[in-house]
This record gives sequence, C-alpha cells and structure tokens, in this order.
Amino acid sequence: MKSLTENIADSLLKLDISKPLLVTTKTSFDAHFKKLISDIPYVRFSDYQSNPLLEDVLRGQEVFIQNKCDGLISLGGGSAMDMAKMIALKASQFDIQLRDTLDTTKKLKLYSHLAVPTTAGSGSETTQFAVVYIDGQKHSVDHPSLRPNKCILEPQLLEYLPQHQVAYSGLDALCQAIESHWSRRSNEQSRAKSSKAIEFLWTSLLGAYHKESPALKKVQEGSHLAGQAINITRTTAPHALSYPLTSYFGFPHGQAVSLSLLYFMNINLHSDKKDYYESKEQTVTLINDIIAHTGCQSFSEFSDEFKRLCANMKTTIAQLNLSTEKKQDILKKINLARLSNNPVKINEQHIMDFLNVI
Repeated sequence: MKSLTENIADSLLKLDISKPLLVTTKTSFDAHFKKLISDIPYVRFSDYQSNPLLEDVLRGQEVFIQNKCDGLISLGGGSAMDMAKMIALKASQFDIQLRDTLDTTKKLKLYSHLAVPTTAGSGSETTQFAVVYIDGQKHSVDHPSLRPNKCILEPQLLEYLPQHQVAYSGLDALCQAIESHWSRRSNEQSRAKSSKAIEFLWTSLLGAYHKESPALKKVQEGSHLAGQAINITRTTAPHALSYPLTSYFGFPHGQAVSLSLLYFMNINLHSDKKDYYESKEQTVTLINDIIAHTGCQSFSEFSDEFKRLCANMKTTIAQLNLSTEKKQDILKKINLARLSNNPVKINEQHIMDFLNVI
C-alpha cells in the first residue's frame, strides 16, 4: 500500500503540479502532518482564520503569485479546502469579485487543486462551493470549476484530531446528509448518497469520537458521501441559521448547525399543508426515510437519540437568553437563499421562535 507522500506525489504528477501552494492549518501541520509529506516540495500558506475572511484569500493569492506556484494542495478541514478553492479562483481569474454571484454556465480555467482532508465533516473535497466572510457577512462562492480536481481520503489523518473536532465536523456531515435528503432539490441520485451517509454517520460518529479506527473510516466515507449529496442539493434552514450563530457567538460550525436541526425537522414534519412549497406528503415521507435510516421508529425517538449523541460528545450548550436586539441582528444575517431550499416556507417568526428558546 502506498504511503500518503507517495499518493500525493503521484497525484501532483497527474495534475501537472510541480510547485504547489500548500494551504494548511497553523498548528496541527507542524505537530502532525509535516513529517508525512517531507519529501514533497511546496510553498506553505497558513495565514487565515478558521472562518476565512476576504483578506485571508487576498494574502494567499499574493503568496501564490509571488512564489510562482502552479497548483494547490489543501491539507486540513473545510477552511483549508475553501481557502484553496478561492485562492485558485483569484489567482486564475483576477477580475472576479468573491461577493458577486458567479455565472455557473461559464467554464472557468483554474489552477489544479488536490484536496487532502484531515477532518470528516465539511465534504468540501467534493463540492463546488466555498465560504468566505466579507465585512462580517457570510458569502457562498459557487461554481463547478471550484470543485477540487482530485482528493485523497486517508482515515489515518483523523486520528490526530481532538475529540471536540471529531464531534463538530461529524455533526456537520450528519446535518448535511439529513438536510440534503429533505431539500427541495433532492433527487434519486442525491438521496442514494445522503441515505448511505446518514447510515454511516449515525452508527459510527460516537465510535469515531472515541477514536475507534473502523468508525473513523466510516465517518470519513459518510462525510464524503454527504458532500457529494449537498453538491447536488445544497443545504437548508439549519445551515442558513448556523452562519450568523457562528459569526455572532463563535460556535464551531458543526455545533451551530446541530442546534437547530431538531427544531426545523419538527417544522418540516408538522406544518400546515399550505406552508409547504410542494407536497407535505412527500416531505413527510422523506423525513420518515431519514428516521428509518438511523434505526429509529419515530421522530420522538430520533430526537431523544440525537440529543443523547450530542450530550455524549459534549456539544450541547447552556441557555443563551438572547436580547431582542441580538435576535434582530441575527435575523438580518440569515441566508435567505438557503431558506428557500427548505421544504417548508420559513419566515421571520419561525426564526424568532427558535431564538426565543435557544
């Protein structure tokens, strides 16, 4: 079996990359990963936030150009992969503004990108979008050309993760798979992937939290499948609400998404027929399908088990007791596009009701 270094070297050769910009984390690279790729020449870039800013992207673009790099490796979680996608975009297409909506029908020629995920959650190694914060607002950059040209899945890399990161990234993947399954854009192809992802993640996430090797492998596979599913469908209401929660309170992304999952699942199950964009019956069937893939018999049982999973991984939070001003501020930062992908029409009162009880 080839080593990680050999797999990366072979991939770089196939992608015709001789001087890659390595986008990676500031601390874990030196502690764990540097020795694994010691024989590969690269220019390292680690000067970015965990929730990447526009300024971070522009610094990375400058480093890429100044060092005459000809491709990218992302070694890390979703932030590293998102950074590499956006640096590839800006280094290749100078005139593109990240705050603008890109024309997805127009093919863009970008520098090649090899993704090597060291977490299992974002699925970014298989998606065509990236997240960047501009003036405190979250923007999703979306274009088919952003999808990495190749990825390497190595479960061994997950063993270096602290437990809380396994929990947060795993919850992100599980919520992605669930949201994809009930998304208005779901189809037979996406549901085949989200179904399998839910099964893998639900049965293995707690084991992965305790660093059991077979479970880590299943969670990585589940995360990859969830990424493929949301690349087709995009996410829905829990993700739309998660970004202001992360921006405002600093909650890790996976934790922020998990906080509202059950709330919106209940809405998607029990709203009046007139509040659904399409068929209530179809949505209820899809959510019952989600519940069945976890081995639960009802929403009530699923809710109890999901809460128990979060408690066992120490991701629950204390009551926030938000002021009216803070609630209004969060409301202004909601991604309305993701709300329209939810099967039930979500309004401001839905959001305020959730913020009243969180």
